[in-house]
Amino acid sequence: MPARALQFPECEILDNRRLRYRPISSGDGIKHAERLYLTKWLTIILFRRILNHMVNNQNEQLDAVFHALADPTRRAMIARLAQAPCGITELAAPFEMTLAAISKHIKVLEGAGLVVRNIQGRNHTCQLDTRPMLGGIEWLRHYEQFWNQRLDALAAALLEDDKANSN
Repeated sequence: MPARALQFPECEILDNRRLRYRPISSGDGIKHAERLYLTKWLTIILFRRILNHMVNNQNEQLDAVFHALADPTRRAMIARLAQAPCGITELAAPFEMTLAAISKHIKVLEGAGLVVRNIQGRNHTCQLDTRPMLGGIEWLRHYEQFWNQRLDALAAALLEDDKANSN
């Protein structure tokens, strides 16, 4: 039995911060259940994370790049930065968002290595760095060759089928 169950025998762990009481029978035969949100959740022994040491850092970088490119707002920001470096407010101008939301998008782009932020006093200037995209391009080229071969084989099979049906 986990150590947590010994500390809270009447509870069941939902996640790192919440516990759920198990159903309790009352005298009237009705079962009651309640939820408890702990404020002292740090005192609970949490599950230890299992790390996969086989994960390659390059794959994590590729995941971060594709995650950053998945959002249309971030893609539009990258298109704007491809023209020339610009400030945060200039980058935020076409979007109906707060500067805090724009800043979060920029942090995602920075985390993927696609944007470099230069700070001079109160001015933040963003500049595009395309080097992280090279891994994505190589990955896409590999699958482009795969699908081109598959589609060529499909086209050849359909042509043979058409020739067989026409005879």
